[in-house]
Amino acid sequence: MRDAEYAVRGKIPLQGEQIMMDIRSGTSGSKYAFTQTTSLNIGNPQAVGQGHISFNREVISGCLNPSQLKTDALSEDAKNRALKYLSLLETPMGAYTSNSKGFGFVRQKIVEFIQKRD
Repeated sequence: MRDAEYAVRGKIPLQGEQIMMDIRSGTSGSKYAFTQTTSLNIGNPQAVGQGHISFNREVISGCLNPSQLKTDALSEDAKNRALKYLSLLETPMGAYTSNSKGFGFVRQKIVEFIQKRD
């Protein structure tokens, strides 16, 4: 392959959007041999049935709003992870860290993951 393009806004997605609008508006008649489309552009796995990834969101929510850790709003696993992270933070979640590269314990976990994977 010589000429590849990352075109999430290129001709094909734009044409697909137009086809979807035609079908929804009912103006397509028998112009298409189908009655629905599925948008497969990047970043939308829920469009093809993947559920929402809630664990990460719950952990972040618990870190940003520790009062939620005392409620049933979050899963126990998320609460435990949030508590662990909060115990390692030197500054509140969302605040600037002393190192512009981010929290040391997070960077270390990334290193460990990459070393294990590779």
